[in-house]
Amino acid sequence: MIRVVVTGLGVVSPIGTGKKEFWENALKGRCGTTEVTSFDTSAYEHHRGGDIKNLDPSPFLSKKEINRLRRGSILAIMAAKMAVKDAALDLRKENLRRIGVSMGTTMGEISALEKADKIWVEDGREKIPAFLLQQ
Repeated sequence: MIRVVVTGLGVVSPIGTGKKEFWENALKGRCGTTEVTSFDTSAYEHHRGGDIKNLDPSPFLSKKEINRLRRGSILAIMAAKMAVKDAALDLRKENLRRIGVSMGTTMGEISALEKADKIWVEDGREKIPAFLLQQ
């Protein structure tokens, strides 16, 4: 049997960024759905969703990275960096083959994941273009 231990958490959500803010708002029963402002919803029947507002990724990413990456990737990187910090990990000193990540999203950059998955299944993971995983 292999033991798995959760050592760090990172959260970016409509009800809070960071595990403390998220948990406090969850306990208060705060609703995270509002009018979506992060993209144009005029072509859709509904205009409310779990939009993450007032997001500042600058503590986690350089300006160049922020401009190059898509929103879903930015959110994932922010959460991952929060989890590493929460776990007090120094990744330069860790065996990276013994560290895993469990991540949940509602569809962030799903098309890139689908393309990467198709390539992995058909050709093997060594063939996946890096740009697909960096978007």
